[in-house]
Amino acid sequence: MLEGMSSSISSPWRSKREALVLVALTGLALLLRLAGRGLESIWYDESFSLLVARNGYLDLFTGREHEPGNPAGYFLLLRAWLDLWGNESVETARALSAVAGALGVPAVWLLARFLGASPRATWLACLLVAVCPPLVYLGQEARVFALFATVTTLAAAAVVRIEQTDRPAAWLGFAAAGAVLVHLHYYAFFVLIVLGLDLLVWAWRAGRGWGPVLRLVGASLLVVLAFAHYLPAFRSQLSQGAERSSETWWQHLALLPFSSIVGRTLVWKEHGLRLVAVLGLAVPLLIYLPLAGPLWHDRARLRPVLVLALGLPLLVGALALAGLPMIHSHYLSAVYPSLMLLLAWGLGRALVRAPRLAWAPIFCLAVLMPSALARTYLVRHKTDWRGLAAHVEERGGDLPVYFYEDLGALPFAYYRPEQPQRLVTAPFGAEGAGWREPGVLEEMGRESAGFWLVFYPTSSATRADEDGIAKLLPARWAVEEDVTFAPMRAFRCRPRAGGGGAAPPPPPRAAPPGGAPAGGGPGRPAGGGGGAGDPP
Repeated sequence: MLEGMSSSISSPWRSKREALVLVALTGLALLLRLAGRGLESIWYDESFSLLVARNGYLDLFTGREHEPGNPAGYFLLLRAWLDLWGNESVETARALSAVAGALGVPAVWLLARFLGASPRATWLACLLVAVCPPLVYLGQEARVFALFATVTTLAAAAVVRIEQTDRPAAWLGFAAAGAVLVHLHYYAFFVLIVLGLDLLVWAWRAGRGWGPVLRLVGASLLVVLAFAHYLPAFRSQLSQGAERSSETWWQHLALLPFSSIVGRTLVWKEHGLRLVAVLGLAVPLLIYLPLAGPLWHDRARLRPVLVLALGLPLLVGALALAGLPMIHSHYLSAVYPSLMLLLAWGLGRALVRAPRLAWAPIFCLAVLMPSALARTYLVRHKTDWRGLAAHVEERGGDLPVYFYEDLGALPFAYYRPEQPQRLVTAPFGAEGAGWREPGVLEEMGRESAGFWLVFYPTSSATRADEDGIAKLLPARWAVEEDVTFAPMRAFRCRPRAGGGGAAPPPPPRAAPPGGAPAGGGPGRPAGGGGGAGDPP
């Protein structure tokens, strides 16, 4: 039978071999994710995950304690996971994501089998999900996105099954997946809207009447009822605003094909926008476009997966154009397993029907994916709070630390919980005017032994304050150290002897061992990979 159209395997021996291969690929996925969970420093969103997970189960479930931008499902799981292992380290928290991400392999296998994919396409899809650099990267973060991508894939599998059988079990599976999704991340509503529209189109085109529509309404009600207990917290979160990545949403959307293959570990904005733009164009042209024909040929069979992979970005893109940007590569990672399945299906079809179409995608995947995966382990991509904390401990561990922006206090406190911290929430302003009125400079002046100021910009407005801060500090204090851990800059200041006199020249900026070169560094990379202010 043609590639992508094979029947299910019924031989017991073949089924046993299939199970062994599936276990092996799932084990490979788990190994790749666990292997790197201790390499990167903690970053702001992960430190917030640990903070929220310290709350009680009932407080989390009812929303009495909640994160500003996410529902409680992941944090409940994380709390249970940390309790299970009796350890609240970030490495233990990341292991939960590693397991959830590895389960994406059997999830995409199930989706492929429901679609009737050939063995070649099925196993290639499982392999791509196992080694996909952005999925591996997300499986090494103490955040919800690895789990969210896996459950989204299961929801798509339930939709495929509904359109094949229209049985109650498939509808219950879809409702269950939807109920889980809305407790993990609010992008679930967009995922369910897209899949629900696909079901409506299927019911209309298949002439099924009102039965599937009523069943869809029933499944939607079950999801709403499952979420009802969290509605007060949800309303509170909405009152704080729903926008995310308002300055960079279009970049995340435009780079979706690129980021689905290599994530942000191969190249990103710090390597130059021109290089990112070139690769961002090359990936869809050399990998996805040659497979468009084979995929179009099987569009009817693949419709639920195509609708998810294309419909979700189109929906959130339309919302962004309407003035409500909620786009981030982490959020869009929900469609990465589906995109890997489409790649595998297209390659399988192309190798049978038009082998020449497959060579460019195969070559590009063979070059780009291993390169990006290797850089996941060999290069640090997150803000080095661990390195900064170690440097502060060595050079002035008894001094209070001021944080501007204040978001930096949380990841720093993970490594230095006992060191005094001060949060600077007032904008710096022209020549430090914003720090004079609320008494920030006066408070710094009362630090008789000196202090650290950690400058941590997470927006263009804050980054513009760097030069002004670098001029103000040596005018008032003796700046004994000025060190960069890009994008951070740490100043160690002490009162000048005698309390006055001309300001000495500031020390040269230095980079500690393992730190970034002197002279500054790029701003916080977009994409949720490192730095405060990344969307939850």
